Amino acid sequence: MSGKPRPARLTRSRASSSSHILSGVIELTPEGGEPVVYKAGDSFVMKPGYVGVWKTIETVRKIYLTVS
Repeated sequence: MSGKPRPARLTRSRASSSSHILSGVIELTPEGGEPVVYKAGDSFVMKPGYVGVWKTIETVRKIYLTVS
């Protein structure tokens, strides 16, 4: 999957997702928290109940898996 730079509000209800960044840079800011930057080679998990903002800094390519 790829995405162009834009912020997006995220709400994970019952599903969790795991992502591995192949190229590009993103910033995830959990509601009430500090921003975290992920770049090529980084992996992360968004657990059920996650609420925050996804901001694509550089066009991103990623591999992801969603599990409900």
